[in-house]
Amino acid sequence: MNKQKRGGAFILGVAVVILAIVGAGTLISMASDTAGRFFGENARKVEFSQFLTPILAFDPDPFDDLSKASMTQLLDITIWNMLLHDDEMETGKFEEVTLGDGVGMKLPVAEVEASFIKLFGSSESFVHATIDGGTYVFTFDTNAQAYIVPITGVEPIYVSQVMDIDRRTRSVVLTVAYLRASGYTQDEQGNIIPPEPDKFRKITLYTTDGGYYIGAIQAM
Repeated sequence: MNKQKRGGAFILGVAVVILAIVGAGTLISMASDTAGRFFGENARKVEFSQFLTPILAFDPDPFDDLSKASMTQLLDITIWNMLLHDDEMETGKFEEVTLGDGVGMKLPVAEVEASFIKLFGSSESFVHATIDGGTYVFTFDTNAQAYIVPITGVEPIYVSQVMDIDRRTRSVVLTVAYLRASGYTQDEQGNIIPPEPDKFRKITLYTTDGGYYIGAIQAM
């Protein structure tokens, strides 16, 4: 397989992931009472829901602060978020590699750490490790100081829906419903019917000049 074809295959693989996770996230707005016409508080709920869906899609364990979080889970989230949101994935910035059963990309540790900080505010507790997701593996290559990421697509477990926004001085505390992604249905008119929430979480986002990052995920 030549390089041009391999590159096209990787883009297709990333597209599968985007359809699986971000596509599921769009159900949030489709299922809303005012779909396509969001203003004020509703618009902010949709914005936060779409931000959180790829992060909470695989149900990370709750934590009160970053030092108590599962670094393996957060690293997994970080790499998936890079695949979904890093525009440079398709610009050739990241080196393409040949794997035993296909192709993948080499993500430098510096890029992964930067993305981790953007999502979680600090790299103080960050630990590099190979991630075994069951149907995929993100391999930490110590010698190359990079993560080898295969082409893959997975179905999210949950879609996140923000129910309430509690604004604080330097943070917002969100009440978030976890809706099972496989539970959405359609009525006879084609309207999207969301499932009942499986559970709720309190998610704390700390605000920064460039946006916000996750400080805590707490059970309710």
